[in-house]
Amino acid sequence: MDPVRPPVLTVSELNNRAKALIEGQLGTVLVRGELRDVRIYASGHLYFTLRDAGSQVAGVMWSSRVRRLLFAPVDGLQVVALVSPSIYAARGQFQVVADALRLEGEGDLQAAYERLKARLTAAGLFDPAAKRPLPRWPTAVALVTSADGAALRDLVRVIHGRAPWVRLRVCPRLVQGAEAPARLVAALELATRTDAGDFVILARGGGSLEDLWAFNDEGLVRAIRASRLPVVAAVGHETDWTLADLAADLRMATPSHAGTLVPDGQALREGLLATERRLVRSFRAGLAQRRLELMNRTRLLEAQDPRVRLLLGRQRLEALDRRLGRSIRSRLQQDRALLGAGGARLAALSPLAVLGRGYGLVRREGPAGPLVLDAATVEPGARLHISLAQGALQATVTDSFPGTGS
Repeated sequence: MDPVRPPVLTVSELNNRAKALIEGQLGTVLVRGELRDVRIYASGHLYFTLRDAGSQVAGVMWSSRVRRLLFAPVDGLQVVALVSPSIYAARGQFQVVADALRLEGEGDLQAAYERLKARLTAAGLFDPAAKRPLPRWPTAVALVTSADGAALRDLVRVIHGRAPWVRLRVCPRLVQGAEAPARLVAALELATRTDAGDFVILARGGGSLEDLWAFNDEGLVRAIRASRLPVVAAVGHETDWTLADLAADLRMATPSHAGTLVPDGQALREGLLATERRLVRSFRAGLAQRRLELMNRTRLLEAQDPRVRLLLGRQRLEALDRRLGRSIRSRLQQDRALLGAGGARLAALSPLAVLGRGYGLVRREGPAGPLVLDAATVEPGARLHISLAQGALQATVTDSFPGTGS
C-alpha cells in the first residue's frame, strides 16, 4: 500500500499555517529583554529587537500603542514586553507584536542615562566653552513646553509680571512619551527657522527619571546645540538634571526661575528714579559749594580799602562768575543728557509705550481682572475692561474668534 503523500503547499500557505499555529498555541505572553535597534518611523510604528544573553527576536509596536508609552524607548533599556508571538507571512519571519512596554527598573534607566551621557560628553556636546550668552534686553521669548502644563502657566505669569512688553511665542509640544523627543526637536527647529524670539525656553514640570526621559534623547541634545537661538532648559525640579540641561546654554532650576531671565520693569523704574535723585542732590551740593566760595571771595574784596584792589577783586569776581556759569551749564547739560537717556529707556520699557501705538490691554471684569491672552477663554456676554493710552473702555463680548496666533 502506498504511503499517504503530504499535500503540496505554496510558500504563502506554509507561512500562513505556521502563523496560525504559533498565534493559536502561544497566545499573549510577557517577555523580559534588552531593547536594541530601536526605530520609530514617520508612521509612528516602533520597530525593535528584544534580546538576552542567548537569543533575540524582532518586534513591532503599532503607533496606537506607541502613543501610550510613558517613556522614550532607546537602545540598552531593560524592559518587560506584553507580546503576541507571530510570523510575518510575507517574509516568513518570526516576530513579536508588542501591546505594552514597561521598564524593568529605574536602575537600568539610570545606567542607560550614564552611558549616553558619557558618549555625548566625549563628543563635546556639553562643552562649557560652547555656551552662548543670553540677550540682556529681550523683546520676545519662544516657549517650548506642554500647552496644558503648569510650566507654561508659571512662565507666562512670571514673565508678564516682570516685563509685560515681552512677546511670548508658545510652541506647544508633547513633553513625555515615545513621540515627545521628535516633537521637541521639531519645535526647536521651528523656533530657530522663524526667529520666534531672542532665546528659547525648553520647559516642563518635575517627575521621575522615566517621566523626564524624553529630555535625555540624543536627537534633542544635538538639536539644542544646533539651534541658532540660545536655549534655556528648565526641566523638572532643582535636583533634576537631564541631558537637555547639560546641552543648553543655560540651565534654570524650574520654569518659574527661567521666567526671571527677562528684566524686572519695576526694578528698572526704581533704579532710574534713584539715579535721578542722586544727580539732583549732587548738583545742589555743588551749587551750594560754589556759592559759598563766591561769598567768601566777595567778603575778602569788601575788606580791601584801596579802589585798585576793589577793581581787581571785581574783575576776579566776574571771571569766577563766568567760569561758574560755564561749569553749571556744562554740568546741567551732562545731567540732562543722562536723565534723558534714562527716561528714554524707561519709556521704551513701559507698557504705556505699547498702548500709545494703538494697542489695548484687555482684562476680564475690571482694571484688576486677569489678562485675556486667548479668545477661546472668553465667552459671549463676558464683560471686558480695555486699557488704552488715554483712558479705558468697558465692553461686553458679543462673539469671539479663537485663532492659533502667538
